[in-house]
Amino acid sequence: MYWLFLNHKLRLVESQLLSLARKYGVQTVAELDELIRSGRIHEAEAFEDYFEFDHLEAVRAVLLDSLKELTRVLSLSSDASPRIDSPSDNLYNTHNRTSDELADDRECPKTT
Repeated sequence: MYWLFLNHKLRLVESQLLSLARKYGVQTVAELDELIRSGRIHEAEAFEDYFEFDHLEAVRAVLLDSLKELTRVLSLSSDASPRIDSPSDNLYNTHNRTSDELADDRECPKTT
């Protein structure tokens, strides 16, 4: 489950990075910094994007490290593939549950 969450978060961050990279025609925040230093892009234009780009690159690095470590830990376990919860593990799964069980989850009065 954590593996899926981290992958999803990584895709979102990479999407935002790609958007910023395309906006300025660069691949990294270092390249954007070089454009600003050389005067090809005014600092005022890219001020907020520069810091957002830098932050997203740092988040991306943390997510990649976390996925790498999680993959390592999972490979040491008896089941080397990421664990995907079965529907029966999901508290919000409404299949095969009685109306009384569903009412308990919502903390609503039971109907007869």
